[in-house]
Amino acid sequence: MGLPASRAPMSTNRTASHASGSSSACSSAAATPLHQNASYARPDFSRRACRSPPRLIRLNCQRASARVSTGRAQYYADDHAGGSIEALVEVIVPPPHLWIFGVGRDAVSILALARTMGWTLSICGRRARWQTRERFASADHLYLGPLEEAAAACAACEQSFALVMSHDYEQDRETLGILLSTQVRYIEVLGPRQRTLRLLSDLKRTGWVPTQADAQRLHAPVGLDLGAETSQEIALAVLIRSWATTHDETK
Repeated sequence: MGLPASRAPMSTNRTASHASGSSSACSSAAATPLHQNASYARPDFSRRACRSPPRLIRLNCQRASARVSTGRAQYYADDHAGGSIEALVEVIVPPPHLWIFGVGRDAVSILALARTMGWTLSICGRRARWQTRERFASADHLYLGPLEEAAAACAACEQSFALVMSHDYEQDRETLGILLSTQVRYIEVLGPRQRTLRLLSDLKRTGWVPTQADAQRLHAPVGLDLGAETSQEIALAVLIRSWATTHDETK
């Protein structure tokens, strides 16, 4: 946040305490070093409230964090030595990161639409074919090899969505099992619900034990029921639901 115009320039690495209305009080107040995690806002600079040059006031970030944990902009009031201040705190989070586990033609449509939304995109597949690299050249990341490496990278992302859509039953089962063994927060599976139930049933036979957290993060069939048929329509249904999830979590 830039400083308003002032007669005397302030040091960029120090902040002064709130003006109490007396110029002597402003000049004698000890400067407090800025903290790297502090948030700042301008106080009331009306003629009635401030008779000295504008100053910055440091907000209590620990108290503010609970108010802004929703991820949405909101007003926050904080008390300080000279009174109170109300500031608009806006949270800026990175865009969602979509991990597509599949390199079919319908993945191209999802990639293209998600690109227009400003999302970060990773394509994950087993085979490093030249056609695959050319088809997904616009992806931010291309993982062609062991699925475990891609799943681990996906789990390390805070705003990650894993989409299982290889159209190969055996590969989808393996991918789903690997993702469920990680901390990926949101897992989508393309295809009919009965197919996903079969995949989960097979995983149970291999020793996978479902938890309540798995039930909350696993979504199948993927997307909204829009009657989608073409790859472009499927991409729209998938991304609408994923986008809605990111906003539901911040309410």
